[in-house]
Amino acid sequence: MSKEAICVVLDVGTSMAKEMSDGKTRLEMAKDYIRMLVQAKLLFGGKTDKLAMVYYGCNDTNNKLNEEHPGYYENIQHVHVFKRPDLDVLETLADAEPEDAEGDVLDALFVGLELIVSEVRHLKFKKRIFLVTDGGGATKDTQHVEALAREMAFQDVRLNVIGIGFTEEESDDEDGDEMEEDDQKESKRTENEIANEKLLRKLAHDADGEVFVGSQISDALNFIRKRSVKQVHKYKGPMNIGKMTIEIATYGKTAMQNMPTLKKSSRPAEEGVSLDTSVKMERGYWNKLGSDNVEVTSEFRVKAYPYGKQLVPFLKADEALMKYMCDKTLSVIAFAPRDKIKRYWCLGSVDCVLPLADMGLRNALKFSALVQALNEEKAVAIARYVKRKNAQPLFVVMTPEINESMECLYLNQLPFSEDVRDFMFGSFDEKQKPTQEQKLAMRSLIRKMDLTKMIDSEGYEFEGLIMEETQNPTLQRFYQNVEKRALDEEAPIEDLEPAIAESVKPDVQLLKNAHKELEEIKRLFKLEVVEKVQKRKKRHWRDYLEDADISSVVDDDMAQANQRHSPDKSTTFS
Repeated sequence: MSKEAICVVLDVGTSMAKEMSDGKTRLEMAKDYIRMLVQAKLLFGGKTDKLAMVYYGCNDTNNKLNEEHPGYYENIQHVHVFKRPDLDVLETLADAEPEDAEGDVLDALFVGLELIVSEVRHLKFKKRIFLVTDGGGATKDTQHVEALAREMAFQDVRLNVIGIGFTEEESDDEDGDEMEEDDQKESKRTENEIANEKLLRKLAHDADGEVFVGSQISDALNFIRKRSVKQVHKYKGPMNIGKMTIEIATYGKTAMQNMPTLKKSSRPAEEGVSLDTSVKMERGYWNKLGSDNVEVTSEFRVKAYPYGKQLVPFLKADEALMKYMCDKTLSVIAFAPRDKIKRYWCLGSVDCVLPLADMGLRNALKFSALVQALNEEKAVAIARYVKRKNAQPLFVVMTPEINESMECLYLNQLPFSEDVRDFMFGSFDEKQKPTQEQKLAMRSLIRKMDLTKMIDSEGYEFEGLIMEETQNPTLQRFYQNVEKRALDEEAPIEDLEPAIAESVKPDVQLLKNAHKELEEIKRLFKLEVVEKVQKRKKRHWRDYLEDADISSVVDDDMAQANQRHSPDKSTTFS
């Protein structure tokens, strides 16, 4: 399901004007989070994604439910209709300010739910409500929580609550309650805000939603800042193993995310208020050897391939005859021990091979038996892979993967002989080989700096670097500055957001724990400064004469030589 409808419900009531510890108001922090969400949809969202925005805690009222039921759903404004996210959303968000009113959070959620249901109706959309609030405002009819949760579950609408100032965790024991009370006092939260937080946590739990607090908010929104890719199979058909066939499909698992392509825009067209500012490129061909400046049209052009210094022409018909013709297939050639396939042989992206769900239990059992057998034998399958008819055949390896949620084969491309690059490097001399003490010290450093087995302050083991949560700093900085320039053409280029920059820096605690090992490495691998030898600069012969201060003598000798040959003027020295 690639289409998504999101309704953002933002609290702009009186309590959102309070300042946080960093000097920002609660509303400013809330706007930052929503801005990240909208930016993600602008850059990565699909063409059919829709977004609407509702404010509550407003001085005025403007929503459909209030029109249908006067006196109810007050202080709630529908400020942005459902449509594809654009700069208007960010501009509307930038104008949001705290108001001198309070709204009912449950009423606001009913308004947001009605907007999604009436917009999407029976269409297949992923539906979500993002509620951003500090829990302020009076909640009149708390008994409606269960009804709201049931309606959200019935309409398949997911609720995500972003709590500004909410506590990190809830605790049921007495000590936890005392600690929670202390935290609330320190953050100067009111009893009403605390009560609303508990109410929203219960609603999120009953509606199968989530509550994000503190660092969880950035993690949740950063996850959205990934391009949404529709799950489309690359290959669908039989996997042949001798006379046995298993119906499978392959899906992309990983692929390189390139920098977005920049489109050219016409500045004169923009200044002339033209609706179409795009720049269209046209290409022309002229014969270099021709005497007349006449363009060579397509019917007189032909492709030619270099063969040494000569160009060998091929017509389109010749190219079609030269193309390798084959049917699509995934045929296992042989099986091999897993350790015989070198990691550096794997090329390109990774695909995931799964059995077709609609081909019955027998087909799934055959696939499962193959995966488990390969896993037990620590083996891999070598296969010939053609994604579609007449496509380039690939030489691939399929590696078994078994975890709690699935069984599959990971497919990697292997190189042909033409793809392998052999380089010869000189080996170390005997005196340059590391000693046993040096090897042990390096092994100790590697173990100490193992990111998969880091220890937190409470002594629990955790993984320090998770690939799925580590963002590309180059892409994120690009997106960050594109958003700024979209709102302000004169905006300066900003540095990368600190939270993302820190994720790709060495962990301070990890380096601190490995201090002893690092010092041992410095002691065993002493580095010496090698002075760079200055190369002699090439000089003209006259420069040497100038250094010897004899240029005047040479000039006098040349003048005398010219005088001796001056009668016939046949020769002159210079």
